[in-house]
Amino acid sequence: MSEKQLQSNDEIDLFELFLTLWEGKWLILGATLLAAVLGFAYITLTPNNFEAKLNIAPLSANDISDYSALNSIVAADLESTAKTGMFTPHYHSDTLPFFEVTELYLANAFYTVLANYSLSEILGFAPKNLTENQAGQGYQNSLEDASRSFKTSFGKDGMIVITFQGKNEALAQQIIETTLQAVDIKTKTAVIDDFQNQTSEHSARKKFILKQLSVEKSFVTANFSKNIEQETDKLKEHLEIAITLGIENPFEKGFTNHAFGNTETYFKGRKALEAEISILMKRKPNESHLPDLKRINTAMSLIEKDGTAKTAKEALEKTPLSEGKTFKAANYNTVQMQFVYEKKPTLILALSIVLGGFLGMATILVRNAINSRKSVEL
Repeated sequence: MSEKQLQSNDEIDLFELFLTLWEGKWLILGATLLAAVLGFAYITLTPNNFEAKLNIAPLSANDISDYSALNSIVAADLESTAKTGMFTPHYHSDTLPFFEVTELYLANAFYTVLANYSLSEILGFAPKNLTENQAGQGYQNSLEDASRSFKTSFGKDGMIVITFQGKNEALAQQIIETTLQAVDIKTKTAVIDDFQNQTSEHSARKKFILKQLSVEKSFVTANFSKNIEQETDKLKEHLEIAITLGIENPFEKGFTNHAFGNTETYFKGRKALEAEISILMKRKPNESHLPDLKRINTAMSLIEKDGTAKTAKEALEKTPLSEGKTFKAANYNTVQMQFVYEKKPTLILALSIVLGGFLGMATILVRNAINSRKSVEL
């Protein structure tokens, strides 16, 4: 009989519990809704940590073939040309191009931009139409979160790892895709800057060496004129001695060959000295008298005619680096990107609802227990 009574009491207690919870249904619903709102607010307002792993590979040999004309241009070694008077190309194992674009060069340039610039700087390099296509306050907010935490590194598996914070997975994916397009654009600018620096350096070196050759030419010709002048002055002195001694023509005076072995030049006689002075004064600083002058003139002509920079600029315009042509620095596929994030919105929202419901029920039960105790005490 007591067992039946206990079972009856249990059934009454469960029923009373249900009635108690039913009477507080609005409180439970309110607590559940409040928890759901708080969970949603947490999901919406707090950033999530995103990690994107991306394989960035060098371009294929077929892609690099677009640069073959540019890579085949060989610049003269201007210093060697100046010294030898012959066109001397640069050599380094094989012929060294004036400006070479290789797969690794472009891939390294791509990673350098991605790793060394902030997200805001990278997107600042992109044209407005690329970033304006991602209109919307949500995108802008996600972009601000990502800009504050954007980092790039190499993973142990050789993949590029990009980490940042954001509030929305779809927007985070958009940010990655836009960023990589902007990196390609900045890499193109960086490569063109390298080319222009190389061209400017070549032109500056060419100008400097021409100036050096001009100075050397002036020195050689001036030295030649000085030597002629000194030799002429010396002969004039001996001419005066020959006139004083009355040596017109040594053969007329019966001088023997022994006299011409004398170290004194005046023994040559007046006529011979006047002829020699006349010849020296007519002598000009030309290539027949100055071997170095021929080398200098030839080198200056070769260097002045050097069209390496012009030819390279024309070749550059036929590559993907020219304005208006599609350019890519590396191969990557965002579809195959490993994209993970810490926060699970659906799970957080479900837990918020469950916890809100439990909190509402617990509040009702505690309040009911307190009221029952007060009733008993009264």
